[in-house]
Amino acid sequence: WKINDHDIIFWCGNMNYRISQPNEQVRNAINEFSTVALQEKDQLRCEMKLDHVFTGYYEPPINFLPTYKFDINTDNYDTSEKIRTTSWTDRILYRSKRLKVLNDNQNELKTIQTIHYSCATNIKFSDHRPVSGLYLVIIKYECDEKRSNRIREELIHEFDRIENESIPTIEVHPRPPQIIFNHIRYLDKPNYSLTIKNI
Repeated sequence: WKINDHDIIFWCGNMNYRISQPNEQVRNAINEFSTVALQEKDQLRCEMKLDHVFTGYYEPPINFLPTYKFDINTDNYDTSEKIRTTSWTDRILYRSKRLKVLNDNQNELKTIQTIHYSCATNIKFSDHRPVSGLYLVIIKYECDEKRSNRIREELIHEFDRIENESIPTIEVHPRPPQIIFNHIRYLDKPNYSLTIKNI
């Protein structure tokens, strides 16, 4: 199977897309917590709207600040000589065969409901802030009662057969298995051999 042949797909990881804005403007928007304005310039969202990448996938609105690039073990965005443009590089996208994505990037059928989509600001040992998501997935299933009952009966018969075959049987010699002592007197000690064999 190909990935998109599955009914429900979660695609997560470092997509490495950036924000198409000068870093200074991005930093100013971050200071104002203007995530909506930044998302309009987010390369991944722009490419998805044009159906250039991840066609049919959906990502909920991002309500957290960009997660890359930080100075390690601090809350400071990159202060190195390169001064990387601050961006949302780590993302979680999902797709469902029963989920229709509209042009405005809103899901029409709530096959998957986002409960939580955020980042862990307290984990600082990397230059990335890890992103997490919690989702409610509605699974559609169908049960063919006639087929289910038929399979159940077949299994019952099969288990009965196995059980019957496992019941131990014996073979007795001589046959027929009977012991006859003739003319037994007081204090006699007659012997008779009977062979029993498992088969």
